[in-house]
Amino acid sequence: MAEELLDASTAQLSGAMNEAALWISRQDDAQTARVRSHAALDALLAGVRALSARPRRPRASPAASARRALLSPRRTASGSAAPPRRRRAPRCGRGGSDIPRRASRGSP
Repeated sequence: MAEELLDASTAQLSGAMNEAALWISRQDDAQTARVRSHAALDALLAGVRALSARPRRPRASPAASARRALLSPRRTASGSAAPPRRRRAPRCGRGGSDIPRRASRGSP
């Protein structure tokens, strides 16, 4: 975990443990609730450890991601190349036509 996140993470875990203590106090069987709460905390911390132990890949910039998406061929679920995408014709105005309208016959 990054150093700058330790304080915030500590505060969040402390809050979660305080809520767990309140939850335990409201249960009929405090011993069973305590065991379940400890198991939940162990699972949570194991997940945090697993995430922080994974090597991180540097993220590409949005421009690089868009460029890669445009340049790489699309693949179908079976792994074969997908047909190229069709581009929509640009629309302008309300009618959706790019061709200027002719003047009506009665207009000069």
